Amino acid sequence: MDTKYFIILGDTESFSQCFPAADPKKPRQIGFGTVLYTLNTPPEQLRTQVISVLDKAEKTGYPVLIHMDDWNYPAPSADPSEVEWSDWPSTGSKTGPIAKSRWINWGTWFRVEAPRNFESPKVRADIKMRLTKWILPPIVDRLKRWRKEGREYLFAGVVTGWETGFYDATVCGLDDPASWPQDGKVKFGAEDLIETGFAALTTRGYNAAKIEKLAMKKGITPKQVRREILTDVVHDFSEFWASLCLRAGLPKQRIYTHLTGAITTPNIPKVLADNGCVLPLSTAVNPSCRPGVTVMDGVCDIKVIGDDFRKMRQPDWGAVEMEFGNNSRTEKGANAHLDSLTREGAVMMCVYGWWEPEGHQFSARTPGVIAAIKRWLNGSG
Repeated sequence: MDTKYFIILGDTESFSQCFPAADPKKPRQIGFGTVLYTLNTPPEQLRTQVISVLDKAEKTGYPVLIHMDDWNYPAPSADPSEVEWSDWPSTGSKTGPIAKSRWINWGTWFRVEAPRNFESPKVRADIKMRLTKWILPPIVDRLKRWRKEGREYLFAGVVTGWETGFYDATVCGLDDPASWPQDGKVKFGAEDLIETGFAALTTRGYNAAKIEKLAMKKGITPKQVRREILTDVVHDFSEFWASLCLRAGLPKQRIYTHLTGAITTPNIPKVLADNGCVLPLSTAVNPSCRPGVTVMDGVCDIKVIGDDFRKMRQPDWGAVEMEFGNNSRTEKGANAHLDSLTREGAVMMCVYGWWEPEGHQFSARTPGVIAAIKRWLNGSG
């Protein structure tokens, strides 16, 4: 029977008093997660970070889950082939208008570097170098030794993304200037109200005329055509990451994608349905890994997620980012949340927000949640 994992993103010291490391023979394990800022950390530091968390798992007995950010925090780039564009190239130009930044709302708004062109050969070459030379070799080597020692359970897996999608600020609820956010001294402005993806589309060989022709043939708008193609771009980008891990020697059942399950939100509002991070669950599925999604009680329909993945012959999947909502911070609510995830096929659950104070939108460390996790670890649900 495959091991099931409950992972808490953060240091083991933050939860070790509540949850001691489980007996290695138990089919349900408690572990810790860490995030690698893959795209903007010096490669040699990535290797050091990976070895450090593997050492910690070995020393403490807590399995480790390693999240690799695939697009949220890129390094600056002046190369227009690497960065996304906000429109098609004008006549006589090889590039479109280059996006200057991206705004993200994770409870509060903040600004990061412009999103990368997922189809760029240079972007993919850099990612391949970082993974195959610096990140994956120490994991593969350690896993070989752990297998010989009967400690393979210490490797909970890798997550090859972080709510992967494409950026479109025009559908993020920012059409009203009164709602424009500010990050430090930088304020969102009219020039930030952009959609992107034109660099990836151009790299794939599309232009405005081809998109218009497809739109007429399908009877939909050009923007809807672009969304369909960009969904495929995101799928292929996610598969690219996962395939690197599989070919390096990681087992398929320990590799997860990371998209969002918000598409299953009951009566999903249009502002969310049109978001470039809210894509069909099939986008998370590829032959090199298990699918992984973000889930939150009261936001996602977990049964729909389970049903859809089973239809796609993916009965085992990961709630690779999960948050506890208002309804699931009580013991009863948390029990129901964990039971639902387990019943619907989630073999990996990684909770975000353990570090947040009481009253925060994503706060998770409540007596009810702690009791529910202990119950789950003991085999209930």
